[in-house]
Amino acid sequence: MADREIWFEYVRTPGRISAVPVHWKGWVLLLLVCLAPGAGAMALSRWVPGFGPQHGFLYLMVSFVVVFGLMALLLKTRGRRRGN
Repeated sequence: MADREIWFEYVRTPGRISAVPVHWKGWVLLLLVCLAPGAGAMALSRWVPGFGPQHGFLYLMVSFVVVFGLMALLLKTRGRRRGN
């Protein structure tokens, strides 16, 4: 594999992945990924008429899947497994 910047270090244990950003780009991306669902929900509730709690719950569930999927992809592409 070609040399690449490492943004995260992670530890895999059965049923759990723990990761920590080790590069400033990792910290910025983590902040953006964590704030994006809230910002998206606020934008939808403001600009989409009829966006209520029932839609908000569905949006929350979808955003959890997207956030965890994106973090898993980032760990795979920009992460390094930390030795125990």
